[in-house]
Amino acid sequence: MKKEVGQTNRFRERPRDVDADAPDESRNRFWSFKTFAAAVELDLFTKLHSGRTLTVAQAEAELGLPERPADLLLAACASLGFAGEGRRRLSQQPAGRGVSRARQAVLFRRSGFLLRPAYVSSLAPDRRGAAHGPGNFLTDTHLPDGHDVVLFSMILHDWDQATNRELLAKAYEALLPGGLVVVSELLLNAERTGPAPAALMGLNMLVETEGGRNYSDAEYGQRLTGAGFTEVRTVPFDAPGANGAVIAVKPDGV
Repeated sequence: MKKEVGQTNRFRERPRDVDADAPDESRNRFWSFKTFAAAVELDLFTKLHSGRTLTVAQAEAELGLPERPADLLLAACASLGFAGEGRRRLSQQPAGRGVSRARQAVLFRRSGFLLRPAYVSSLAPDRRGAAHGPGNFLTDTHLPDGHDVVLFSMILHDWDQATNRELLAKAYEALLPGGLVVVSELLLNAERTGPAPAALMGLNMLVETEGGRNYSDAEYGQRLTGAGFTEVRTVPFDAPGANGAVIAVKPDGV
């Protein structure tokens, strides 16, 4: 019988002196330690003896984990170079609640419009000149329409793949032809072996969300294309909490 994440505290323990507002470096050090401790407790390194490669499916079977924690643990270990040459010895395969106060869906026209979960949607106008409106991007059938840009700023990693597809489909409907969707995230590489901040944040999603994980720009690109977007591209950058944006266009004449 596979272990459920709730049955173990190896991923769920939090440091007493590290909270959501701690510097990124402190959080990464803590999650690096917890990743190593979880790997030791699960006897992962024994499974990797003699240079053996371990896939997500094999990790599920041999470590007794569901798919999501198996995928996230391997991604985190590979990103940190655990077990020697981690990239060669941990083989990643493409993987497929909670929204913090810093995360929001933003729809732009001439003036901005912020759509947040219903419990904070009654806030005063944003200091950037954007108005807040009532709504819940999960339960509402449609997003407010007629906009030129939809920005998902550190949102989609909180949700599973199906919810990602639903939100991107709603964004497609909300945009004017020629409009842009922007997905700003801590992106994994295509092999899901790093960079470390993205992989460690993904492992943290086991604690903070019901189905979230960090995704690669390639995975976002596939979902955007599936929603009908074109001209998908990734713009890398260096910023607190994010390392790039995946941008796509709603075709003209649609």
